[in-house]
Order: sequence, then structure tokens, then C-alpha cells
Amino acid sequence: MRSISVFITTVFLSLFALAQETPEFQPPPLLPEMRDGFGQTNEARAFRVLCPRVRINNDDIKFNGMETRLLCGDPERDQIGEPWRDIPPNEASFFIRGFLQTRGFHEPKFYQDGSILFVDTGPLSRLKSFRIVGGPSTWDPPKHRLIDDALLTPGLLNELQDWSISQIKNEGYACATAESRADPRRGEVVVFLAPGDFKYIKRIEDTGDSGLREGVLDRYNAFRIGDPYKERLIRLTQRRTANDDILQALVMREKCVPGPDLTIVRDVVLGSARSLRIALGASSEEGAKGRVVVRQSRIGESASSAEVRILGSYLRELVNHQSIQAKFRWYYSAVDAREFLEPDIIFDHTAEEDYETQDFETKLMVGLNREARSGNWEIRAGPGYLDSLQQRGPGPDRSSLLYAEFDARWLEHDFEWFNTSPRTGEVIDANILVTTEDWGSKFTAQKLQVAGQKLWMIGRFDPPLLILGMRFNVSTVFSPNSDITNELPVKFLTYLGGESDLRGFDRQSLPRGGGGALSGVSGSVEARLHRVILRRVDTFAFLDSGVLGGEALKIEMPVFMSPGVGFRYESPVGVFRTYAAQRFAIAEVPGEDPYGREWRFGFTFGEEF
Repeated sequence: MRSISVFITTVFLSLFALAQETPEFQPPPLLPEMRDGFGQTNEARAFRVLCPRVRINNDDIKFNGMETRLLCGDPERDQIGEPWRDIPPNEASFFIRGFLQTRGFHEPKFYQDGSILFVDTGPLSRLKSFRIVGGPSTWDPPKHRLIDDALLTPGLLNELQDWSISQIKNEGYACATAESRADPRRGEVVVFLAPGDFKYIKRIEDTGDSGLREGVLDRYNAFRIGDPYKERLIRLTQRRTANDDILQALVMREKCVPGPDLTIVRDVVLGSARSLRIALGASSEEGAKGRVVVRQSRIGESASSAEVRILGSYLRELVNHQSIQAKFRWYYSAVDAREFLEPDIIFDHTAEEDYETQDFETKLMVGLNREARSGNWEIRAGPGYLDSLQQRGPGPDRSSLLYAEFDARWLEHDFEWFNTSPRTGEVIDANILVTTEDWGSKFTAQKLQVAGQKLWMIGRFDPPLLILGMRFNVSTVFSPNSDITNELPVKFLTYLGGESDLRGFDRQSLPRGGGGALSGVSGSVEARLHRVILRRVDTFAFLDSGVLGGEALKIEMPVFMSPGVGFRYESPVGVFRTYAAQRFAIAEVPGEDPYGREWRFGFTFGEEF
């Protein structure tokens, strides 16, 4: 009975959507036209028998079991089926009208000959034009792509209305409303917006008991009090909370009242604070990859957390990686919910073609993060200890050292929001490692590394049409000893080659000999057409380049180049990328073996530019 009620509700919703169509289009009459003797005409021969009392002139339309019951009657003679045994023609026409609308048929005709209903589905309606009316006079809404020629259904109507509201809410109009209308005959959809007042977030009102100290949930806010409202940042806040596993659900809604001030109501639902996550991936460089994360969140009133992370990959005996990391993030401050102390222990085994290391590392970092209007930044600093065993390759057999580490990250909100489908925004990471003989190390050195990505969407399209991307990585090692390369563990050295920088060269194959470099610069530019050439697949072209140097702040020839092309597919289970890249070097040093020109093919599952 409940299933039948759901279907009847669906039909009513479809008819309600039909009622919102433009005045130029008038829906056909609800009751079938009486035509005695129609079943004996030549015209009636075009109608196939759906059931004894219903015939339809479209062989391509298939009805599911529940739809068939509502059109032809319920064959079951039980308590539920008996009342639905016989469906009168006028009632069947009511139901089938809604079913046809969900398939894009908005101009059906119904003929009744005695007790038999004949259904002429009419033409199929497809979307030919879409526009938004209303909104601020200075607002230029983006063009909605990939909807041309879509079936004009109530579902599409709702989707376009929701999309339009989302676009204007991201411009600061938190309480905007909309009404959509369609003309199936012309294939036109119009959304009429009523944006309301431009809103600023002035306060947060909590409902429900999180069991946490006041202000702790504000740690996840992707906005600041007083900032203009953006719906995307409200949803990003919810995502951050979900990713940290401290609540079962966090619902944030706007309390709309006249004026520019806006209150966000935050509804909290407690759930389990323990989680287990398993992820699988693969690439041509690393082979099969897996990750297991066990996390205990919401420890204490400050919602501290502890986690164990196990990573592993295996391509072959000389190329594999295993890592176990255990860390505890303790939010110790009763005043600032974003300050933390983070002990971290790491066991890591890395095997590459030119070297193999086994590391034990522990560190104690103190840090904090802050929200800006356009992004989030986090800084950490603290001491660490590294015990590195070199099992294969050049360099010291063992390195044991104390070091100091400082790192900082800037993450723009847009980059964070589109993390599964990168299209705009930026991220920058900076890291400094310092060790000295005064701390018991066998050498004195400081490593500086800065890496980042920047993405741009060209034009105002959603989904995007063309995306330009840039990434870079700069690193160098300072030391009073000019010939220190062979004394350094891998953690202080720079290698190039592979997915992360030069896709035309084998993974970590530069510099030749496997000894690592003291300085390195790499950069990549990429242009990606989002579902233009192929309907469901992105095509992209890129140019990778890089140089290395054997001294601090010094780069040496040659310059390594790697242009290429590829395809990218966003599947429900992750992103697949496959590419072909050529490798070559320019300004090669006379007398050295040339690098030559070769093509390299690769793929990744779960990785991005």
C-alpha cells in the first residue's frame, strides 16, 4: 500500500510541475475524449496492447511493475490488490499522464472507446533554451552547460530551479526563492528569481547538545562572523565536520528575516566517534595502492582526535611502499579551539629503482589554523627525530638526527570545495627542515621547499568548459659543507620524474645515478576541456619541465621537458586519468650521454593534477 501511495504522490508532483508551465502552453484536457468505434479504425491499429483495457502508440516506452498495476489493475486478490483490481479509463489516463511527463511527453491525447483507453503519447519534449529572470541588476549568472537537448521532465525543472537558487545564494542572497516555468512545445525553461536582501552572517544559533565545549564546533567554520553569506561555505563547513567524524550529522540552515543580518541555525546530532575508512587505488608507477584509516574523534570536550593510518603500494620488488602512521591531535587550549599539539610517529619503507630506505620518525608539532575570507591557513612547528636506514643505493647506510620542522599551508576555499573535481582555487605548502651537528647530527643542513597548485576556470560556465592549471615545486638545501650530498638521507634530497612533476620520465629517475640533488625546480601547466570533445570524458594537454642542481640555490643544465596529452574520467568510485608524455632534454651538457626522445604511457586511479 505504501508503494502505491508513493507512486500516486509522484503523479501529483508531476502534474503540479505541469501546472507551472508557461501561459503560452496549455496542457491537454485531463479526461479522455469519447470516441465510440475508434478501436475499429485503421488509426487504432498503431496502438499496441499494454493490457486489455489500455493501448498505447509508442513501442519504446516501458512501464515498471507498479506503474503497470496503476494502469491495468492489480492481479493480486489480496487485501491490497482487491481495491485496485479494476482501473477505470479516466483514472488510468490520470496516472499515465504523470508517467509520461517523467519521460518527457507533455502533450498526450487520450481516446476512450467503451472501456478501452487509447493513449497517443504525442511528441517528445527536449530542452532547447534556459534562462534566469530576476536577480541583482549587476549579476551575470554562469551558463549552465551539458543540459541542451535534455528530456524536459519535472525532474529537470526542479534541478534547474535548485541550480539557479544555489548560484544566487553563493552571491550573498541567502534567502532567495525561485519559481520555474516550462513550455514543452518550444523546449523553454525560465526560472524567476526573487533574491531578497544581501546577507551578512552575524551570529550562529545552536540547537542540540554536542557534548563539546563552547566554540569547538566553530573550528570547522569556513566563514567568519561578519562575512557575506555564501552557501558553498556553509556546505563546506558541514563537509569538514563530517570528514573529521565528530558528529553523526550537522545541519546548518538560514533563519530568514528582513534586513541584511543573517542567523545560521546549527542543528547537531551525535553519533559514533569511531570510524574505519578503507580506500583503494592504482597507478602505472606504484601499482596497486591501499589505505586504511582508523580514527577516534571527539576525545574530551575539545574534540581532540587520534588516528592510525596504514598506507601501502606494490608494483614490483624494486618499487613498493609501506607506511604506518599514528598521531594524536590534542586541542589543548580552553580559549582558542584552533590551537593544537600533535605528536606523530611514522614507520616508513620506500623502495625505488635507485634506492631503498627504512625510516623511523617521530615529531611533536604545535600548531594553529585560521580562517580568512577566501581560504584557510595552518602553521605547525616543532622538533623531530629521524632514524633512516639506507638498504640500497648511494648515501649513508644510516642517519640518526634531531631536527626542527616548520610547515605552513594556505588552502583556498574554492580549491577545498572542488577537491574531487578540481576547477578553481589554489593551495600552497611550505616546509623547512633544520638540523645541526650541535644537536648530535653528523651534518649541518637546512632544507627549504615550497610547492603549490593554481587553477582557473575560463569563462562563466557550470560545469566548467576550460580549466587551466599550474603547479610548481621549488626546493634547496643550505649547508656549510659544499660536498654534503652523500651524507644526506633521502628526506633532504630532491628527485624528479613521474606523475608528481615530469610525466615523460620514469618515477624518481632524475638525477641519473640515484644520488639525489640539493636543489630542484619543477613546473607544469595543463589545459583541460571538461566534457567537450567526449560527452563524459575530459581531454587535457600538459607541459612539464624541471631542472636540478648540486648546490644550494643553483640549477644546472639540462632542462628536462615533458609535453603530453591525456584523458580523465570522473567515475562514481574515483577519478581515472591516462596519459601519453614525451621526454627530452634541452641545453644538454656536451660530452654527457644524451637523454633522447621517448614516449611514456601511464594511468592513475584516485589521483589529480
